[in-house]
Amino acid sequence: MPGPVNENVPTELIAMARNEADREDLFEEFRSARIKWEFADSASETVIVAGIRHDERLSVYFNTDPCYHFDAENRLMRAFVDGKLLRTHGTFLAQLNRIRTEQETVLQRHDMVDDELQELLSDVHANLKQFQESLVQNQLTVVRSSDEETDLSSLTERLEVILSKPIALAPPYPTRRK
Repeated sequence: MPGPVNENVPTELIAMARNEADREDLFEEFRSARIKWEFADSASETVIVAGIRHDERLSVYFNTDPCYHFDAENRLMRAFVDGKLLRTHGTFLAQLNRIRTEQETVLQRHDMVDDELQELLSDVHANLKQFQESLVQNQLTVVRSSDEETDLSSLTERLEVILSKPIALAPPYPTRRK
């Protein structure tokens, strides 16, 4: 049973399970990808995992935070940034912040719009641009890939399309709640 809700918090609260596992091996956990790569950036000590699923969704993980998930049309669907979950609602992002207690984890919702949304989308663009440039300049080492061939063309082409214009939001992300 969820604990009491602080009436001073003007955002939606959603109770969640308390226990969450830390991600130790993103590459292995990313089983839904039909093709995936793990890169090492020795300059920044960053591990980057990128993958394309069977339905053509693209995910890019910079360590465990941030990570970005794009639909088949290269629009941002979901993200995890600064410890907060972000989910598209078509014209804005819902930011969900985990608040943990010993009994439960609660998500506090804040809708990102206007300047705040544009700043976040600018950061997404900058991170992906840096990743793309590092790929093109061979500054990253492919540590593992999902098959023997390490052809990066499908990944670099997707990044090029995403970065060719401002980051767009996908239509509202479907939820189980109606």
